[in-house]
Amino acid sequence: MTAPFTRHHAPALCPLLAALALAGSLPTSAQVGTLPQISTAAEMQRRQSLMTNPLHGTTTQVSQEEAPSLYQDEFDDVGHQFIVKVKPRRTWVEARVDSQFYYTSNFGYTEPDTDPDPIDTSVLLSTAEFAISPTFDLGGGKLNPRLGYRHQWYNYDIVENNIDIDGLGFGLNNFDFDIQTVFAEARYTFPDQEWYCFIGAEWNRYLSHEQPVNDYDEFYKEFLPYLGIQKSFPLGESALFSIEYDAYLHVTEVTPASDLLTADGIPLFTVDDSGNPVPAAQFDPRPNAYINDRMDHVLTLTFAYMPLESVILRPFYRFMYTDYLKGDWGDRNDTIQTIGLVATWDLAKWCQLRGFISYDHHESDDERIPDYRKWDAGSGVSLSVKF
Repeated sequence: MTAPFTRHHAPALCPLLAALALAGSLPTSAQVGTLPQISTAAEMQRRQSLMTNPLHGTTTQVSQEEAPSLYQDEFDDVGHQFIVKVKPRRTWVEARVDSQFYYTSNFGYTEPDTDPDPIDTSVLLSTAEFAISPTFDLGGGKLNPRLGYRHQWYNYDIVENNIDIDGLGFGLNNFDFDIQTVFAEARYTFPDQEWYCFIGAEWNRYLSHEQPVNDYDEFYKEFLPYLGIQKSFPLGESALFSIEYDAYLHVTEVTPASDLLTADGIPLFTVDDSGNPVPAAQFDPRPNAYINDRMDHVLTLTFAYMPLESVILRPFYRFMYTDYLKGDWGDRNDTIQTIGLVATWDLAKWCQLRGFISYDHHESDDERIPDYRKWDAGSGVSLSVKF
């Protein structure tokens, strides 16, 4: 094994539309204003498995170095001999497309044994990413700055395609949305390849697919600076253990929309138990467009094992502590514990297959917030080029 298995997760959030549309059957005090704040295990698996090696530069060029003679008259007998050396050629650009299909047991992040019961569904997450991403030698290690753009498509209810859920008059595919991301980061791998660190920032815009928000209108945005460090402990030639700490600061805003939200991010309507519209004034609106500002602290323990060439098995445990910073959630603290397994298979330098399963256990010290449980399981394929 030539390099540590590394990659930080970056949160992908469940849609605002789901919280609003489900408000008729969920306690309104727990749902309104609770915008997407939970990173899905599936997105973390996808990112971590795709970035197991922070070193770039896979294409090569040949150079020659004259070999020393073995005896006095060798040059006269056979001429000058050369050692052929393969040197890495620096790559400057990377592009990737990824498709991930998975099952989730709790679409709405609802609490067990409550009304309504958790909704399970299928999800298709598609990603296209382009980045300027050279790698430089620095201080005996490798520095990899990256600047790029990423677009993600979240599509729900792919298999079932239900047009109605519990008589509410809509299906989960009404909650499809996109995320546009501009990112900049720098990764550094230390000379011994056992320490790895990164720092960066993202600008994320969430775009709706369906009414009541106009098609492809922005409904949520965030600025996300982050940093992290990882230490790996090699265990022979085919295994290692790693521990990683990440920190993420979410600076968020609910984007007002004339037919859905007021300027303060207050929903203009919800629905009662019978499915009838209810004016916002009849329930607690939690009027704060920045209510989701928060700080995430994440600790990840991973064991990686390579049973076969190009195949990696990675069981992991992750603990995330979230401190909410503003608004009505100002004194709220959440924890999420995740256990899971990711298996990846590099079919070629440009193609990777993977499968994963994970379980999330969420707790909040705010009694209005559901303490949910969630299983995710699925597979994906990634195609990438570097030049």
